[in-house]
This record gives sequence, structure tokens and C-alpha cells, in this order.
Amino acid sequence: MKDIDTLKTILVIDDEYNLCTLLQFHFQMEGFKVFTAHNAAEGVEEAKTKLPDLILLDIKMPDANGIQVCKILKRTRKTRHIPIFMITGLSQMGVMEDAFKAGASDYIAKPFDVTTIVEVVTGKFLKL
Repeated sequence: MKDIDTLKTILVIDDEYNLCTLLQFHFQMEGFKVFTAHNAAEGVEEAKTKLPDLILLDIKMPDANGIQVCKILKRTRKTRHIPIFMITGLSQMGVMEDAFKAGASDYIAKPFDVTTIVEVVTGKFLKL
């Protein structure tokens, strides 16, 4: 594991099961504990009960979009401090602006290389 004393847990909220499994595997290989949720409601509940150090949140999900989830988590006292990195294939400028207005800490565009996302997230966390 990289020398990150403060980072221990990551919650991945994405309706793509394969992507969740892939991210979970790669982050676990770096020593992180990773939880996954496959819809908005499950993600909000997991965030409130697990209180992860970071949330990777997909914007486009069938039950609610990630921007709505981000707003909920940032309004909730227990979760408002958790950095949220939005993950999406949507590339419109308005979507990115909405994500940051909702409280997102960063924005990661799909498709991405899994090894690179692990390095980026780890590197950015060292600065948080």
C-alpha cells in the first residue's frame, strides 16, 4: 500500500457491476477496503453506515443520478465531509459544473484506465 495513513475505505456507487468489481479489486490490491453499491438508494445507505474516506460516484444511474446523490450526501451531517469523485461518461460542461455545485471534489471521465484511476485517486488523496 502507498503511504496513506488517513485513507482506508472507498465506497464505489455505480450500477455497472463489472466496473464496481474491477475498481474494488484494484483498490484492494493497493491496501484499501472497498465497499460497493449498485444504485442510488443503496449508495446513500452505505455511505451513512460505512462512512468511507472517499466515494466514487457514477452520475448516470437508473434510479437517481449521481448529482442528486451527491447533494443528499453533502446535506447529511454524517457524510458531508466525505470527498466525492464523480465518475461518468457524460462530457458536457454543464454536467461537470452541476457536479461541482452539488459538492463533488473531483470529476473522472469514462472510459478510464483502472491503473491510472488508482494512481490519480491515491495522489489526490495525499493532497486532501
